Amino acid sequence: AEIHFYYSFHTIPCIGFQVHLDGESMVYSADTNSDKAVVEKMFEDGTIGQQRRDMLINNGPLSGDHSLIFHEAGVPPIHTPMKLLCDLPENIKQKMFVVHVTPSQIPKDSKLRQANAFDTLDIDMHDRSEGGDSATITNFFQLLSSLDIFNAITLENCRDIVPLSYKKTYEKGTLISASNVPIDVMTIFTAGIAHEKDENHMDTVVKAYTAGDYTGEIALVDNDVNSRFMIEAFSQVHTLEVPIEPLKKLLTDETTITMIKGYSELQRDSVWSAMSRNIVFNAFSNSQRKDFLENLGDVEEFNSGDSIELQSCGVFIVEGTVQVLLDPSSVDEEDLSTYRGGHSRMDFIDCEVSRGAFLADINTVLNDRVTYVTCETTTEKVTLRRLERTKLVNFLIRNPGLMVQLLDTRILTNDAVY
Repeated sequence: AEIHFYYSFHTIPCIGFQVHLDGESMVYSADTNSDKAVVEKMFEDGTIGQQRRDMLINNGPLSGDHSLIFHEAGVPPIHTPMKLLCDLPENIKQKMFVVHVTPSQIPKDSKLRQANAFDTLDIDMHDRSEGGDSATITNFFQLLSSLDIFNAITLENCRDIVPLSYKKTYEKGTLISASNVPIDVMTIFTAGIAHEKDENHMDTVVKAYTAGDYTGEIALVDNDVNSRFMIEAFSQVHTLEVPIEPLKKLLTDETTITMIKGYSELQRDSVWSAMSRNIVFNAFSNSQRKDFLENLGDVEEFNSGDSIELQSCGVFIVEGTVQVLLDPSSVDEEDLSTYRGGHSRMDFIDCEVSRGAFLADINTVLNDRVTYVTCETTTEKVTLRRLERTKLVNFLIRNPGLMVQLLDTRILTNDAVY
Protein backbone atom coordinates (compact mmCIF):
# COMPACT_ATOMS: atom_id res chain seq x y z
CA ALA A 1 0.00 0.00 0.00
CA GLU A 2 1.01 3.63 -0.46
CA ILE A 3 0.04 6.39 1.97
CA HIS A 4 0.24 10.01 0.82
CA PHE A 5 0.14 12.81 3.41
CA TYR A 6 -0.49 16.44 2.58
CA TYR A 7 -1.21 19.78 4.23
CA SER A 8 -4.91 20.55 3.97
CA PHE A 9 -6.37 24.02 3.34
CA HIS A 10 -6.76 25.39 6.87
CA THR A 11 -5.76 28.27 9.15
CA ILE A 12 -3.35 26.11 11.17
CA PRO A 13 -1.16 23.20 9.99
CA CYS A 14 -3.51 20.28 9.40
CA ILE A 15 -2.71 16.99 7.64
CA GLY A 16 -4.96 14.87 5.42
CA PHE A 17 -4.00 11.59 3.81
CA GLN A 18 -4.80 9.10 1.05
CA VAL A 19 -4.26 5.32 1.15
CA HIS A 20 -3.88 3.37 -2.12
CA LEU A 21 -3.84 -0.44 -2.47
CA ASP A 22 -4.44 -2.63 -5.55
CA GLY A 23 -6.47 -0.04 -7.41
CA GLU A 24 -8.64 0.94 -4.42
CA SER A 25 -8.16 4.02 -2.24
CA MET A 26 -9.54 6.01 0.66
CA VAL A 27 -9.04 9.66 1.54
CA TYR A 28 -9.38 11.63 4.78
CA SER A 29 -9.78 15.36 4.21
CA ALA A 30 -8.80 16.63 7.68
CA ASP A 31 -10.02 20.18 8.45
CA THR A 32 -10.17 21.92 5.08
CA ASN A 33 -12.22 23.92 2.60
CA SER A 34 -12.72 22.06 -0.66
CA ASP A 35 -14.46 24.96 -2.37
CA LYS A 36 -12.37 25.50 -5.49
CA ALA A 37 -13.70 29.06 -5.89
CA VAL A 38 -12.15 30.00 -2.53
CA VAL A 39 -8.82 28.44 -3.53
CA GLU A 40 -8.82 30.26 -6.88
CA LYS A 41 -9.64 33.59 -5.19
CA MET A 42 -6.72 33.23 -2.77
CA PHE A 43 -4.42 32.37 -5.68
CA GLU A 44 -5.58 35.43 -7.64
CA ASP A 45 -5.02 37.60 -4.57
CA GLY A 46 -1.48 36.25 -4.24
CA THR A 47 -2.17 34.65 -0.86
CA ILE A 48 -1.09 31.21 -2.12
CA GLY A 49 1.29 30.26 -4.89
CA GLN A 50 0.84 28.25 -8.10
CA GLN A 51 2.13 24.98 -6.64
CA ARG A 52 -0.15 25.20 -3.59
CA ARG A 53 -3.11 26.12 -5.81
CA ASP A 54 -2.48 23.17 -8.17
CA MET A 55 -2.16 20.73 -5.30
CA LEU A 56 -5.46 21.82 -3.70
CA ILE A 57 -7.35 21.88 -7.00
CA ASN A 58 -5.96 18.72 -8.61
CA ASN A 59 -5.19 16.51 -5.61
CA GLY A 60 -7.75 17.54 -3.01
CA PRO A 61 -9.99 15.02 -1.20
CA LEU A 62 -12.76 15.43 -3.80
CA SER A 63 -10.38 14.90 -6.72
CA GLY A 64 -9.76 11.43 -8.09
CA ASP A 65 -11.91 8.29 -8.07
CA HIS A 66 -11.56 7.20 -4.43
CA SER A 67 -13.34 4.12 -3.11
CA LEU A 68 -14.07 5.71 0.27
CA ILE A 69 -14.12 9.39 1.25
CA PHE A 70 -14.09 10.86 4.76
CA HIS A 71 -14.76 14.57 4.37
CA GLU A 72 -15.29 17.29 6.94
CA ALA A 73 -17.90 20.05 6.89
CA GLY A 74 -18.35 23.21 8.91
CA VAL A 75 -18.39 26.98 8.84
CA PRO A 76 -16.53 28.52 5.87
CA PRO A 77 -14.04 29.85 4.99
CA ILE A 78 -11.92 27.58 7.22
CA HIS A 79 -14.22 24.57 6.71
CA THR A 80 -16.13 23.13 3.77
CA PRO A 81 -19.71 24.41 3.54
CA MET A 82 -22.29 21.62 3.86
CA LYS A 83 -24.05 22.84 0.70
CA LEU A 84 -20.97 22.03 -1.37
CA LEU A 85 -21.11 18.39 -0.19
CA CYS A 86 -24.89 18.23 -0.69
CA ASP A 87 -24.49 19.40 -4.31
CA LEU A 88 -21.91 16.74 -5.21
CA PRO A 89 -22.82 14.08 -7.82
CA GLU A 90 -24.64 11.03 -6.44
CA ASN A 91 -21.78 8.65 -7.30
CA ILE A 92 -19.43 10.64 -5.03
CA LYS A 93 -21.92 10.95 -2.17
CA GLN A 94 -22.44 7.18 -2.23
CA LYS A 95 -18.77 6.75 -1.27
CA MET A 96 -18.65 9.58 1.27
CA PHE A 97 -18.93 9.78 5.04
CA VAL A 98 -19.11 13.24 6.63
CA VAL A 99 -17.05 14.05 9.75
CA HIS A 100 -16.67 17.12 12.01
CA VAL A 101 -20.46 17.53 12.25
CA THR A 102 -23.41 16.39 14.37
CA PRO A 103 -26.25 14.37 12.78
CA SER A 104 -28.57 17.41 12.94
CA GLN A 105 -26.21 19.37 10.67
CA ILE A 106 -26.64 16.95 7.77
CA PRO A 107 -29.79 17.72 5.73
CA LYS A 108 -32.13 14.72 5.76
CA ASP A 109 -32.67 14.77 1.99
CA SER A 110 -28.96 15.15 1.15
CA LYS A 111 -28.18 11.40 0.98
CA LEU A 112 -25.01 12.15 2.97
CA ARG A 113 -23.97 9.84 5.79
CA GLN A 114 -22.11 10.59 9.00
CA ALA A 115 -19.07 8.61 10.10
CA ASN A 116 -19.90 7.59 13.66
CA ALA A 117 -17.29 6.93 16.34
CA PHE A 118 -16.09 3.29 16.36
CA ASP A 119 -17.84 2.39 13.08
CA THR A 120 -15.94 -0.28 11.15
CA LEU A 121 -15.85 0.43 7.42
CA ASP A 122 -14.04 -1.68 4.85
CA ILE A 123 -13.28 -1.83 1.15
CA ASP A 124 -13.88 -5.28 -0.35
CA MET A 125 -10.66 -6.21 -2.14
CA HIS A 126 -11.48 -9.85 -2.91
CA ASP A 127 -12.87 -9.39 -6.41
CA ARG A 128 -9.87 -7.33 -7.52
CA SER A 129 -7.04 -9.39 -6.02
CA GLU A 130 -5.04 -11.51 -8.45
CA GLY A 131 -3.10 -14.67 -7.84
CA GLY A 132 -5.80 -16.84 -6.20
CA ASP A 133 -4.42 -19.13 -3.50
CA SER A 134 -0.95 -17.68 -3.92
CA ALA A 135 -2.19 -14.17 -3.08
CA THR A 136 -4.15 -15.52 -0.09
CA ILE A 137 -1.05 -17.23 1.29
CA THR A 138 1.03 -14.08 0.76
CA ASN A 139 -1.54 -11.91 2.55
CA PHE A 140 -1.71 -14.40 5.42
CA PHE A 141 2.08 -14.42 5.67
CA GLN A 142 2.25 -10.62 5.73
CA LEU A 143 -0.30 -10.45 8.54
CA LEU A 144 1.25 -13.20 10.66
CA SER A 145 4.83 -11.98 10.21
CA SER A 146 3.78 -8.48 11.35
CA LEU A 147 3.13 -9.89 14.85
CA ASP A 148 6.04 -9.74 17.26
CA ILE A 149 5.81 -13.45 18.12
CA PHE A 150 5.92 -14.56 14.48
CA ASN A 151 8.39 -12.14 12.92
CA ALA A 152 10.68 -15.06 11.98
CA ILE A 153 7.99 -16.97 10.06
CA THR A 154 8.59 -17.83 6.38
CA LEU A 155 6.19 -17.81 3.45
CA GLU A 156 6.60 -21.57 3.04
CA ASN A 157 5.51 -22.14 6.67
CA CYS A 158 2.12 -20.56 5.93
CA ARG A 159 1.00 -22.87 3.11
CA ASP A 160 -0.38 -25.61 5.34
CA ILE A 161 -2.02 -23.26 7.85
CA VAL A 162 -4.00 -21.05 5.45
CA PRO A 163 -6.66 -23.70 4.59
CA LEU A 164 -7.24 -24.32 8.31
CA SER A 165 -7.70 -20.64 9.22
CA TYR A 166 -10.82 -18.59 8.75
CA LYS A 167 -11.98 -14.99 8.76
CA LYS A 168 -14.91 -14.00 10.96
CA THR A 169 -17.03 -10.89 11.45
CA TYR A 170 -18.70 -10.05 14.76
CA GLU A 171 -21.39 -7.42 15.05
CA LYS A 172 -21.34 -4.89 17.88
CA GLY A 173 -22.34 -6.44 21.22
CA THR A 174 -21.79 -10.05 20.18
CA LEU A 175 -19.54 -12.49 22.03
CA ILE A 176 -16.18 -13.23 20.43
CA SER A 177 -14.97 -15.68 23.08
CA ALA A 178 -16.26 -16.81 26.45
CA SER A 179 -14.32 -17.00 29.71
CA ASN A 180 -12.99 -20.22 31.23
CA VAL A 181 -13.15 -22.23 28.01
CA PRO A 182 -10.29 -24.12 26.31
CA ILE A 183 -8.24 -21.97 23.94
CA ASP A 184 -8.04 -23.76 20.58
CA VAL A 185 -7.48 -20.79 18.24
CA MET A 186 -5.30 -17.72 18.18
CA THR A 187 -7.50 -14.73 17.33
CA ILE A 188 -5.91 -11.89 15.36
CA PHE A 189 -7.93 -8.66 15.20
CA THR A 190 -7.83 -7.09 11.74
CA ALA A 191 -10.44 -4.31 12.17
CA GLY A 192 -12.75 -2.85 14.80
CA ILE A 193 -12.58 -2.66 18.60
CA ALA A 194 -13.21 -5.48 21.09
CA HIS A 195 -13.31 -5.37 24.88
CA GLU A 196 -12.01 -8.02 27.24
CA LYS A 197 -14.15 -8.11 30.39
CA ASP A 198 -14.33 -9.88 33.72
CA GLU A 199 -17.82 -11.39 34.04
CA ASN A 200 -17.82 -10.42 37.73
CA HIS A 201 -17.14 -6.76 36.87
CA MET A 202 -18.80 -6.15 33.50
CA ASP A 203 -18.47 -2.38 33.77
CA THR A 204 -14.66 -2.63 33.74
CA VAL A 205 -12.71 -3.14 30.51
CA VAL A 206 -9.74 -5.39 31.23
CA LYS A 207 -8.19 -4.77 27.81
CA ALA A 208 -9.20 -3.13 24.55
CA TYR A 209 -8.25 -4.91 21.31
CA THR A 210 -7.79 -3.07 18.01
CA ALA A 211 -6.36 -3.94 14.59
CA GLY A 212 -3.03 -5.73 14.96
CA ASP A 213 -3.74 -7.10 18.45
CA TYR A 214 -4.12 -10.80 19.16
CA THR A 215 -5.15 -13.18 21.92
CA GLY A 216 -4.85 -16.90 22.63
CA GLU A 217 -1.08 -17.02 22.16
CA ILE A 218 -0.54 -18.46 25.63
CA ALA A 219 -2.00 -21.77 24.39
CA LEU A 220 1.02 -22.05 22.07
CA VAL A 221 3.30 -22.77 25.03
CA ASP A 222 0.89 -23.95 27.72
CA ASN A 223 -1.22 -27.05 27.09
CA ASP A 224 -4.85 -27.32 28.25
CA VAL A 225 -5.10 -23.63 29.15
CA ASN A 226 -8.48 -21.89 29.49
CA SER A 227 -9.38 -18.29 28.70
CA ARG A 228 -9.41 -15.96 31.72
CA PHE A 229 -11.90 -13.36 30.45
CA MET A 230 -14.70 -12.95 27.94
CA ILE A 231 -14.20 -10.82 24.82
CA GLU A 232 -17.07 -8.80 23.34
CA ALA A 233 -17.28 -6.75 20.13
CA PHE A 234 -17.48 -3.03 20.95
CA SER A 235 -17.91 -2.21 17.24
CA GLN A 236 -18.16 -4.44 14.22
CA VAL A 237 -15.02 -6.57 14.50
CA HIS A 238 -13.11 -8.53 11.85
CA THR A 239 -10.77 -11.33 12.92
CA LEU A 240 -8.53 -14.01 11.52
CA GLU A 241 -8.72 -17.16 13.67
CA VAL A 242 -5.84 -19.60 13.38
CA PRO A 243 -5.90 -23.06 15.02
CA ILE A 244 -3.36 -23.48 17.82
CA GLU A 245 -1.99 -26.95 17.01
CA PRO A 246 -0.54 -26.23 13.53
CA LEU A 247 0.76 -22.88 14.79
CA LYS A 248 2.80 -24.66 17.46
CA LYS A 249 4.90 -26.26 14.74
CA LEU A 250 6.09 -22.80 13.69
CA LEU A 251 7.41 -21.98 17.14
CA THR A 252 10.96 -23.25 16.89
CA ASP A 253 12.61 -20.06 18.09
CA GLU A 254 13.46 -20.32 21.79
CA THR A 255 13.52 -16.54 22.14
CA THR A 256 9.90 -16.32 20.99
CA ILE A 257 8.82 -19.19 23.25
CA THR A 258 10.50 -17.48 26.20
CA MET A 259 8.78 -14.20 25.29
CA ILE A 260 5.31 -15.79 25.23
CA LYS A 261 5.96 -17.52 28.56
CA GLY A 262 7.10 -14.16 29.89
CA TYR A 263 3.77 -12.65 28.83
CA SER A 264 1.98 -15.40 30.75
CA GLU A 265 3.98 -14.74 33.91
CA LEU A 266 3.53 -10.97 33.64
CA GLN A 267 -0.23 -11.36 33.27
CA ARG A 268 -0.28 -12.84 36.76
CA ASP A 269 1.44 -9.71 38.12
CA SER A 270 -0.91 -7.39 40.02
CA VAL A 271 0.33 -4.42 37.95
CA TRP A 272 -0.80 -6.11 34.71
CA SER A 273 -4.40 -6.34 35.94
CA ALA A 274 -4.21 -2.86 37.53
CA MET A 275 -3.19 -1.41 34.15
CA SER A 276 -6.53 -2.61 32.79
CA ARG A 277 -8.27 -0.08 35.05
CA ASN A 278 -6.38 2.85 33.52
CA ILE A 279 -8.24 4.87 30.86
CA VAL A 280 -5.11 5.03 28.67
CA PHE A 281 -3.10 1.94 29.58
CA ASN A 282 -5.98 -0.50 29.03
CA ALA A 283 -5.49 0.02 25.27
CA PHE A 284 -1.81 -1.02 25.43
CA SER A 285 -0.75 -4.01 23.37
CA ASN A 286 0.83 -6.95 25.19
CA SER A 287 4.30 -5.80 24.15
CA GLN A 288 3.62 -2.25 25.43
CA ARG A 289 2.39 -3.60 28.77
CA LYS A 290 5.42 -5.84 29.03
CA ASP A 291 7.76 -2.94 28.18
CA PHE A 292 6.08 -0.67 30.75
CA LEU A 293 6.00 -3.28 33.52
CA GLU A 294 9.63 -4.39 33.04
CA ASN A 295 10.84 -0.80 33.48
CA LEU A 296 9.01 -0.22 36.77
CA GLY A 297 11.02 -0.13 39.98
CA ASP A 298 10.55 -2.31 43.04
CA VAL A 299 7.35 -2.27 45.10
CA GLU A 300 7.16 0.55 47.65
CA GLU A 301 4.70 0.66 50.56
CA PHE A 302 3.32 3.74 52.33
CA ASN A 303 1.05 4.30 55.32
CA SER A 304 -1.87 6.70 55.68
CA GLY A 305 -0.79 10.35 55.66
CA ASP A 306 2.58 9.71 54.01
CA SER A 307 3.73 12.04 51.23
CA ILE A 308 4.75 10.54 47.88
CA GLU A 309 7.60 12.18 45.98
CA LEU A 310 6.68 12.75 42.31
CA GLN A 311 9.79 14.62 41.18
CA SER A 312 11.45 13.30 37.99
CA CYS A 313 9.44 10.09 37.82
CA GLY A 314 6.07 8.48 37.22
CA VAL A 315 4.18 6.64 39.95
CA PHE A 316 1.85 3.70 39.31
CA ILE A 317 -0.68 2.93 42.08
CA VAL A 318 -0.94 -0.84 42.57
CA GLU A 319 -3.18 -0.77 45.67
CA GLY A 320 -4.66 1.91 47.91
CA THR A 321 -5.84 5.50 47.53
CA VAL A 322 -3.88 8.74 47.09
CA GLN A 323 -4.96 12.40 47.28
CA VAL A 324 -3.43 14.53 44.50
CA LEU A 325 -3.24 18.33 44.61
CA LEU A 326 -2.02 20.99 42.18
CA ASP A 327 -2.62 24.71 42.80
CA PRO A 328 -1.60 26.72 39.69
CA SER A 329 -1.35 29.89 41.79
CA SER A 330 1.77 28.44 43.41
CA VAL A 331 3.47 27.70 40.09
CA ASP A 332 6.24 29.98 38.82
CA GLU A 333 5.32 31.90 35.67
CA GLU A 334 7.96 30.19 33.56
CA ASP A 335 6.51 26.78 34.47
CA LEU A 336 2.94 27.68 33.51
CA SER A 337 3.60 27.28 29.78
CA THR A 338 2.17 24.24 28.02
CA TYR A 339 3.01 22.31 24.87
CA ARG A 340 -0.39 23.13 23.42
CA GLY A 341 -0.03 26.87 23.91
CA GLY A 342 -1.80 29.45 26.04
CA HIS A 343 -5.28 28.05 25.43
CA SER A 344 -4.30 24.89 27.31
CA ARG A 345 -4.25 26.33 30.80
CA MET A 346 -2.98 24.59 33.92
CA ASP A 347 -6.08 23.60 35.91
CA PHE A 348 -6.53 23.32 39.67
CA ILE A 349 -6.42 19.63 40.64
CA ASP A 350 -7.78 18.15 43.87
CA CYS A 351 -8.76 14.53 43.39
CA GLU A 352 -8.51 11.10 44.95
CA VAL A 353 -7.07 8.30 42.81
CA SER A 354 -6.80 4.57 43.39
CA ARG A 355 -5.58 1.28 41.92
CA GLY A 356 -4.48 1.61 38.30
CA ALA A 357 -3.84 5.37 38.38
CA PHE A 358 -0.60 6.72 36.92
CA LEU A 359 0.80 9.96 38.34
CA ALA A 360 3.38 11.83 36.28
CA ASP A 361 3.79 15.53 35.56
CA ILE A 362 4.75 14.80 31.95
CA ASN A 363 5.89 18.31 31.03
CA THR A 364 8.29 18.56 33.97
CA VAL A 365 9.55 15.03 33.35
CA LEU A 366 10.36 15.79 29.71
CA ASN A 367 11.99 19.14 30.58
CA ASP A 368 13.58 17.94 33.83
CA ARG A 369 11.97 20.76 35.82
CA VAL A 370 10.36 21.02 39.25
CA THR A 371 6.85 19.57 39.65
CA TYR A 372 4.27 21.34 41.81
CA VAL A 373 2.01 18.29 42.12
CA THR A 374 1.77 16.92 45.69
CA CYS A 375 0.53 13.45 46.65
CA GLU A 376 -0.55 12.10 50.04
CA THR A 377 -1.82 8.62 50.90
CA THR A 378 -5.35 8.42 52.30
CA THR A 379 -5.71 4.72 53.05
CA GLU A 380 -3.98 2.64 55.71
CA LYS A 381 -1.70 1.04 53.13
CA VAL A 382 -0.66 2.15 49.64
CA THR A 383 1.45 0.06 47.29
CA LEU A 384 3.13 1.65 44.27
CA ARG A 385 5.92 1.23 41.75
CA ARG A 386 7.94 4.04 40.16
CA LEU A 387 9.07 4.64 36.60
CA GLU A 388 12.15 6.81 36.94
CA ARG A 389 12.64 9.75 34.59
CA THR A 390 15.09 8.28 32.05
CA LYS A 391 13.05 5.11 31.63
CA LEU A 392 9.79 7.06 31.38
CA VAL A 393 11.21 9.40 28.73
CA ASN A 394 12.59 6.46 26.74
CA PHE A 395 9.24 4.66 27.00
CA LEU A 396 7.50 7.73 25.58
CA ILE A 397 10.07 8.00 22.79
CA ARG A 398 9.36 4.37 21.86
CA ASN A 399 5.64 5.23 21.84
CA PRO A 400 5.45 8.68 20.19
CA GLY A 401 1.66 8.60 19.84
CA LEU A 402 1.37 8.12 23.59
CA MET A 403 3.81 10.98 24.19
CA VAL A 404 1.66 13.39 22.19
CA GLN A 405 -1.44 12.13 24.01
CA LEU A 406 0.10 12.73 27.44
CA LEU A 407 1.63 16.18 26.91
CA ASP A 408 0.30 18.65 29.52
CA THR A 409 -1.17 15.81 31.64
CA ARG A 410 -0.44 14.83 35.23
CA ILE A 411 -2.87 12.07 36.22
CA LEU A 412 -4.38 9.09 34.41
CA THR A 413 -7.20 7.33 36.28
CA ASN A 414 -9.74 4.67 35.34
CA ASP A 415 -12.13 7.26 33.88
CA ALA A 416 -10.36 10.62 33.50
CA VAL A 417 -7.19 12.42 32.43
CA TYR A 418 -6.03 15.49 34.37
